[in-house]
Amino acid sequence: MKIYNIMLSVLLTFIILSVALYADDVSGSNIKKKNYEIETGIGYGNLNYHVDTAANSLLKWRDSSNFQQNLRFKYNITEKFSAGILFENYILAGGEMTDDDLNNLYGTNSGIFNTTRNMKGGGYRFDVYGGYHYYTSGNTDFIGTFGIFLRKYKIKPKGVLQVAVLGDFGPDNDSWVYYDNENTQHTEISYKGFQLGTEVHHNTSDSSKFIFDIKLTIPLIHKSKQYYWNYGAPDYDWKLEQYSFTKNRGIDLKIENRFRLNERFWWGIYAYYSYMKSTDQDEIDWTGGGYAKVGNANSSELSMMGAGVSLYF
Repeated sequence: MKIYNIMLSVLLTFIILSVALYADDVSGSNIKKKNYEIETGIGYGNLNYHVDTAANSLLKWRDSSNFQQNLRFKYNITEKFSAGILFENYILAGGEMTDDDLNNLYGTNSGIFNTTRNMKGGGYRFDVYGGYHYYTSGNTDFIGTFGIFLRKYKIKPKGVLQVAVLGDFGPDNDSWVYYDNENTQHTEISYKGFQLGTEVHHNTSDSSKFIFDIKLTIPLIHKSKQYYWNYGAPDYDWKLEQYSFTKNRGIDLKIENRFRLNERFWWGIYAYYSYMKSTDQDEIDWTGGGYAKVGNANSSELSMMGAGVSLYF
């Protein structure tokens, strides 16, 4: 909530500033073209995170609602080169987490399925990037982009319903159902890497433009730590790690239509999709006396999609 409060304060500051600047513009003062652009906006979407572990256990944190706030600063160094920073904050709520052990490799004759409710969480994204305006064709500009990024998410389910089938846990080897209302099966996900892409800006008129933005995201470091899995560990219960850029990959897509309000202000409506995948991660578990690698997870995938509105000045 601390990050959310800071971000909300920043957004309110920019809204107040925007109103003041708009009033100044309407009054007829002489406005010069600026070398910078500031964007502030809000959006709503959906987040999913899937893991296929070394034991073929399928974990899915899915359909978590994502309320997004963003703030971007872009500076035009020359007519060709630009640089900028982007910060996005996410508030996650709702959805369901499932843990499917019905087809695993634990070597027992038991199958277990877990489901949780009341998920919440949060996260953020921080980008530092540059742009190069490399081509213009009629009313269309092509801008190459490059930069580095950090993305981090925390998902916190509460309450677990666990069903064991053909279990060998009880004295009579009976199947059973178990419910626990405590916090359980939390996860903390992070990506660090670089991105390359292209923005296409098409001016449909003097007062509107269409923007298509595609970026290839290449995480150099992917980590996923899991907590509250009843391992009795002093820190995390188990985690996934991958430091090879050849086994981490992703893509960001964004389409937007912007409309001019006046000489200073634009507003835009956008839709986005983001996807990250990591394969062959080291899986490290708490084994009772310490942490040890138990194998290599098959894959993990994180996806986000949604839409929003932004103000530019």
